[in-house]
Formats: sequence, structure tokens, C-alpha cells
Amino acid sequence: NIFGFIDCEVDCPEDIIHPILKIRRDVRSNTVRTFSPVGKFKGWFHSEEVKEAIKIGYKIKIISGYLFKEGDIFSSYIDDLYQIK
Repeated sequence: NIFGFIDCEVDCPEDIIHPILKIRRDVRSNTVRTFSPVGKFKGWFHSEEVKEAIKIGYKIKIISGYLFKEGDIFSSYIDDLYQIK
């Protein structure tokens, strides 16, 4: 059970109609595109995206990552803003 950003090798099944993990790649000079590929690729993803991908059949091999404690860090800030409003 992890929470954070993960560098991983991904294997997306070829039969998935709507892949959910996205990567950015240079396609020409000064042109970057975002893709949702099938097959094997590498990238950095948030752990919550990876958990959903695993549920629909992705295979994930974690290489490294930055892990954090989950928390509700903005609730007091939002409460203060609502009081000001």
C-alpha cells in the first residue's frame, strides 16, 4: 500500500479500448504529444493511477519512486477561506 509518484515499467494489454496511463513524447522538433499507449512502455505515474490501472489488467514493475504520507493537508485552509467568504 503506497502513495506517491512511481517510476515504473508498464505492460498494458493490447485489448484495452481506453488505456488510462498517459505518457508525453517528442514527435517532432518542438512538438510534444500526450499518448495513452498499449503494450510496453516506461514512465512516472501517481500511485492512485497505477492502482486503477492494475484493476483493469495492467502489469506494473516498480523501478523507483517518491513516497509520501497520505493526509488531509488542505482542510483547515479551505475552512478558513469559507469563513472569509
